[in-house]
This record gives sequence, C-alpha cells and structure tokens, in this order.
Amino acid sequence: MTSGSTGRPLKTLKSSLAEMMWQALTLREILWHRDFRKKLAIGDFAEVGSCPCGRTLPALTRIMGRTRAMVTLPDGDQFHASFQDLLTGFDMIRQFQVVRRAPEALEMKLVATRNLYPAEAERLSKILQERFRHPFSVSFSYHDEIPRGAGGKFEDYKDETESAC
Repeated sequence: MTSGSTGRPLKTLKSSLAEMMWQALTLREILWHRDFRKKLAIGDFAEVGSCPCGRTLPALTRIMGRTRAMVTLPDGDQFHASFQDLLTGFDMIRQFQVVRRAPEALEMKLVATRNLYPAEAERLSKILQERFRHPFSVSFSYHDEIPRGAGGKFEDYKDETESAC
C-alpha cells in the first residue's frame, strides 16, 4: 500500500479503527476526486482534468453547472426566459413549468391550490407574452405535481417543438 499524495509505502496496523478510517478515506477520495460521473449524470457540465497532486486518475477541475433551455422565437431571436417574480400576486400557484408544445403555443403547467379565475389567467398570459417577447397562445393545465427530469433537476422551461430536438 502506498500514500496517495507522496507515493511512498505505508505501514498500517491492522485494527478495526484503522480499517474504518481507510474505508472513510477511500469513500472521500471517490466522492471528491474520482466519481465525477455522478455529478454529470444529473445534467451538470464539468471540466475533467488531472489532479494537481499528480494522481493519474481523472478529476474534476471545474464544475460549470447546468444549462438552461434557450427560448428561440419564430424570428430566430434567442434568450433565456426570466421567471424571477413571475408569480407575484399569484399566491395560489405553488409550482409551475412552461412548456412550448408548438412554434406559437405555450402551456403553463400549474400546481395550485385552486384554478385561476378567467381574469387571473388572462393577466398571467399577458405576463408570459411579455417575458417571452412574443404573442404566444397560452394555455393552462393543472397538476398534483410536476415531476423532475431524469437527472433529478427541475426545469422551469422546456421546449418540446421539433426545432428544439
């Protein structure tokens, strides 16, 4: 057995405490340095490089985080949708997700304590059209919950049109 940082041989005493410490350190190495697949599996982007200590196994040198879906308007303009303070005045909404199902149509999935009144739906439609910089047709659907994606992360906006594939 050798030291991970110096490569020099190690002498260890066989005891239950030493074994427990070895397992804890090995787990730490796997989680911190080597098992970057877990991080990438949930949709984050990371840069793989080598460890500055000289270890030869791959390590993450930088985690950039996940990407957000871009909104592409019919005229080709692209931007990230802003949902900050979108629900101000809509206290009945607990969770939402905006899904673009067609080039000119948005569906807003809602988890709410009650359905929107017609005036509230009209006001929220206008807010979405302003945020999306286009007069999209907006529909609302109500759900008990909105599931997270395969990687465990929640997306506020999803584009399911053919152009997004």
